[in-house]
Amino acid sequence: MKLTKATYRKPDDHGDTSFDIEASVENKKEDIVDMSVASLTIIDGNDNTVACDYEREDSSYAEKDETFSVYLSCYAKDYLISDFNKAKAIVDLATYKKEYKKIGEFDIPKDHKSTIQSNPSDDHSVCVKLAVKNISNEYIQKALIKVQLNDRSGANLMDSEDYRPLPPNATVYFEPSVYAKSGKLKGAKLDVSISSFHLIEHYNAESLIKLSKD
Repeated sequence: MKLTKATYRKPDDHGDTSFDIEASVENKKEDIVDMSVASLTIIDGNDNTVACDYEREDSSYAEKDETFSVYLSCYAKDYLISDFNKAKAIVDLATYKKEYKKIGEFDIPKDHKSTIQSNPSDDHSVCVKLAVKNISNEYIQKALIKVQLNDRSGANLMDSEDYRPLPPNATVYFEPSVYAKSGKLKGAKLDVSISSFHLIEHYNAESLIKLSKD
């Protein structure tokens, strides 16, 4: 990873200085990158942290030997940095691969005893309740449950997502929900799937910052 841009702007009327960083990452692994999470730290000449942008998630995509870019920004009061010529931007970035599995297709129930339920009103709320257990020792950065509500013809009415991190050997509860008019739920179905994101590589880069010419 390299920082292709590391700039700051002159303070505005409130004394706020903005920092704009661009990082370029080449994927050298066989795994396809489907997500990245980056953090930006701005330090002064004495290694004091003056600003940061924490865990910026992007839907990055790169196959082997392909490159993608991420953009980060943050603000700080200008009086916190005595000498901008010595200030640095430090970026930590992790890439993740995605694993996908379709859980199944479900009919909309007419009762209120099923795991998937709808409330008796004109606008029916349909809730999916799932418990997912991580049976490995790996920390899974993100597990995402997606629910697609499709009418009797197969046309999509609404999508919903719920996501959480999955610590090692932990069980996490998900509860995504969708809604539609009661008439549209006749013969409708729910497609439920899960995606999990697993660490590929961690990168670190730093650069002195320069005054923006924009």
